[in-house]
Formats: sequence, structure tokens, C-alpha cells
Amino acid sequence: MMEYIRELLLSPRATCFGCGSVRGTDNAFLCSDCYASIVPLVASGSSISALCANCGEEYAAGTCRVCGKRKVEIVQAAAAYEYEGAIKNLIHVFKFNGVWRMSDWMANEMLRACSDDFLSGVSVVVPVPMHALRKLSRGYNQSEKLAKAFSKKTNIPYAILLKRVRNTKQQARLSTTARRSNLKHAFKAVKKLSAETVLLIDDVRTTGTTAIECVKALLSAGAKEVRVLTFAKAIANQNKNRKYRPDRGGKLTRLVRADKNENRF
Repeated sequence: MMEYIRELLLSPRATCFGCGSVRGTDNAFLCSDCYASIVPLVASGSSISALCANCGEEYAAGTCRVCGKRKVEIVQAAAAYEYEGAIKNLIHVFKFNGVWRMSDWMANEMLRACSDDFLSGVSVVVPVPMHALRKLSRGYNQSEKLAKAFSKKTNIPYAILLKRVRNTKQQARLSTTARRSNLKHAFKAVKKLSAETVLLIDDVRTTGTTAIECVKALLSAGAKEVRVLTFAKAIANQNKNRKYRPDRGGKLTRLVRADKNENRF
């Protein structure tokens, strides 16, 4: 109840979360221009991918282009949108401003990105955990909000099966190599599993390091298989839309708090 009251009183309204425009939000939480600019990965056929179980990078048959490992196990992953422009800003508002009412719409978009085979056999929905101290400071874990919303939509049971045992540095401020070192042994399963197929949920996947460390912890605890689902994913070496970039406006600075103030709530 207190979370709902805080979200009701403090989160911005009647404002596009992609660019900060006050023109309104005809399409969910984005104005018509931002909605037209976003890249749904299901439309391009790239919503489903495979991750290298060693390093977390997207993997093609043969040798992983990043870690150089051959014939590694792969992890099936899905994402709804490219992590760019309006989507990047929307996630920032969801993550740091506590606009939790977006979780239902985001979960629906994530469901659209899943093929029937991707969800086949999944027995439990699990969020990527946040360290207890950071969760206490921020007040919530955005991945839990998404996982609960997705569980409700699909009737797949929700459970917290992981905990973050080290309060690591923020991944966004680290290089790819530093990210892997930062998260090594950072997650642990809270109980033994019995060959479950687990769906791991997070808001965004960049290098895949967080996801893979969670996958390793779940498999070590006895999971049969782990699949990864996020609202967005970063796509390397992608040609960006230079004509329209809603994330490059001064309006957004009034909507989204700077990273240094992220722990205000």
C-alpha cells in the first residue's frame, strides 16, 4: 500500500517517458513520435537469440566471437525492444523514478517477444535479484515488478530463487571485462532445485554478464534449463537513427533524475 501511494504521489504523469514532452501519451507511456521511433525486435525477427553460457554475449554456431570458447552450452534469450532512444529513457524512468505502473505494459510487450517454443515447459518465473542494501536504498527491485507482472499474465508461478550475495558496483559504469569480474560469484540460489525450467527476468540486457552469472547459479542449484527474458537488449554495432533521437533533449532532464540521485527514494 505504501509503495502504491508513493508511486501515485511522486511519479510524473501526462508526460512522455521517452522524451519528456507534455503532449500526452497516446501509446501507453510514449508520445506518438517516440512510439514511432522505437524498435520492436519481434518485427525484425531478432527478438529471440542465443547467449554464450561462458561469457553472456550473443552466440552463433562455432566459436564465441567474444570469449573464444568453442562448442559452449547456449542459453536461449528473448527481448522486446532495442535498448536505444525512447526505450532507454523509459527504462531509466521505470528503474529510478519508481513508475511501477509501466510494469504491466512492459510485461505484455515482453510476452509478445516470446515464441510459443520459448515459454514451452517453463515452470517458474524468477527475477534478477538486487542486493538487500541497494533495494533498501532504492525501495524496490524493478526486475521483481516485471517478473510479477509477467507471472500474472502467463499464470506461470513466480518465485525468488536467487539472492545477490555481494553488493557490487553498478554495471553501467564498467567495461565489459570489468563487468565480468565485478559479478563473479555475486549470485547464489536460495534453495536446491529439482530440474525446473526457469525463466529469468530483468529489465535490460547489455553484455549479458548479469544474466549468465544468474544462470550459472540456478544451474548449479539443480535447474534443468534457464531462459532469459528482458524488456530490452543492447545491440552492438547497430546503425542508429540520427534523424530522430528523443533521448537528446533538454526536457528529459526534468523528468529523469541523474544517476547520482538514483537512491533518493
